[in-house]
Amino acid sequence: MTIQIRTKIELALSAAALLTLGSATASTVIVEETFGGAGGALDSSTAETFDAGVGAAGGSSAWVSSDTFFDDGSVVVGTSAISSAYLNLGSYINDTKGSANGVFILTMTIGDVTGSGNTWLSMGFSALNEPSTTSHFLNQQGTGSIILRGSGELDMWGGPGGSVAIDGPDGNAGDRTLTVTVDLSDYNGVDNFGSVTWTDSQIAGVLASHDYASDVDFSSIYISEANGTLSTLSGLSLTQVPEPSSVALLGLGSLSMMFRRRK
Repeated sequence: MTIQIRTKIELALSAAALLTLGSATASTVIVEETFGGAGGALDSSTAETFDAGVGAAGGSSAWVSSDTFFDDGSVVVGTSAISSAYLNLGSYINDTKGSANGVFILTMTIGDVTGSGNTWLSMGFSALNEPSTTSHFLNQQGTGSIILRGSGELDMWGGPGGSVAIDGPDGNAGDRTLTVTVDLSDYNGVDNFGSVTWTDSQIAGVLASHDYASDVDFSSIYISEANGTLSTLSGLSLTQVPEPSSVALLGLGSLSMMFRRRK
């Protein structure tokens, strides 16, 4: 009887461990900005979520921003024709090159962009922490940029900067979530330097993808605008896919504790 009871308990614990293992494989949000402020300047405000590991790698939760961006998500006409805001990630992403956890998903939800093809809102990863009065992808620093023009057209750049231009489709009016996914898991520094993929929630499937042809630096994430763009941001996040081997070890450790030899 005792053996049967213990077996049932162990089976129940095994099921619980598997459920825990499944939940542990979920992606982890390491940076998040909800733009839930009261309308103050975005500059010097801090992101709601900023993983301690990013800070330990030299990153900072404080935004560096021009006067165009506000903490409630408003994008207004600033004093500079081109402006940006960024968060410093230090060496956090670069340190994951060639490891199973080197996959990062940057998303931003935005409203309509007003104006013409010369007005645009951009986001992506950036190699350096450029001054906030510049555009990262135009200044040869962007490393996987996507822009939404006032005309509704989407364009992408693999980088560095404005190199590897990819002409995207026209989008529809209304809110959308743009996604830039960088995969460095197969990086070897010789003939594989990672890849980048772009999506738009309004358009089915992948917009485009690009394999990096040389080593790329990922020191920050940024938002940029040009020529008096008006829009609204309602969320930005950076998600890291966990390392499968670490999750597997966690599950195996739990199971080994439960199924060790009975005393």
